[in-house]
Amino acid sequence: MGRSTSPFAVPHSVAGGLRQALDSWRALRRGQAKVPFADDLDLAAIERENDDVFVLGVFERPIRFRFDIVSLPHFAAAGHDLGDRFLDEIGEPAPLALARAQADATVELGEPTFYQRPEEAGVRGYVRLMLPFWGEGHIKLVLGVVARG
Repeated sequence: MGRSTSPFAVPHSVAGGLRQALDSWRALRRGQAKVPFADDLDLAAIERENDDVFVLGVFERPIRFRFDIVSLPHFAAAGHDLGDRFLDEIGEPAPLALARAQADATVELGEPTFYQRPEEAGVRGYVRLMLPFWGEGHIKLVLGVVARG
């Protein structure tokens, strides 16, 4: 986890709900599996600790990401009208800056990734964790968890 060569490396200290989500993800891995299975995802448990979450369905050839579940109450501008839309069809409203690049890295690396958007010009920053889930022979889902900075 958190390879220094990745621009989205997970830092050693992740706090609050993001830590809980990361620990839950790790606990879901079966045996020697590097990535947990999508059918083991307990979204309700993640949502108990985090208000802002989304699930991206992963499509191959070409790789695309579709919002399957969106709950972003602290980011009202981003959270509306995203259901069943593809990530490449929308802009990058908070909390989705560089989300496509991060999702690509999450799938390519097959491990959690992290993004931190600092506060700028009075706009509150945020952090985002993405977690891959396996299914049907490839990374099938990416769980996104967001916390305001």
